[in-house]
Amino acid sequence: MMEECPILNIHFMRLWRECKLMTFEKRLKKAFKKYRIEIKELKKEEFACEEDAEKAVQRWIKKHPRCLLESLDISTVSCRVNGKRGRPKKGEELKTSYVVNPKIIPNETFIQKEKEKLGKFIRATNDLSLDPEQFLNITKTKIMLSEVLDS
Repeated sequence: MMEECPILNIHFMRLWRECKLMTFEKRLKKAFKKYRIEIKELKKEEFACEEDAEKAVQRWIKKHPRCLLESLDISTVSCRVNGKRGRPKKGEELKTSYVVNPKIIPNETFIQKEKEKLGKFIRATNDLSLDPEQFLNITKTKIMLSEVLDS
């Protein structure tokens, strides 16, 4: 059986974790770009009452746990009922709707928990005669050999 160098294994695991972290950071940037676009769309949406507007923002926050709500401004928008443009006439009926202007920030605690989970994996075997250290060494050797053969 092939003897492994512990320094090589530690170095390999560090490089693997760094690679995973870099990939995670790239995906996080893309996700926040997408979140900003979704927030812009939410800002354009008109709601019938303040409660509906708040519920919509809370649903969005619940759906995206990487974000926290920093502030929420709800304002009213009045427009003509018949849909015509321009200044309404005196006494003309107006339709009032509500729009939101949420400001989001990254949820650092949630993101940190995701980062901590990155370098962990589970290996299992049916062979009960294998010592855990021996099984781990076999697994690491297979990973290293597969990467060498792939490149």
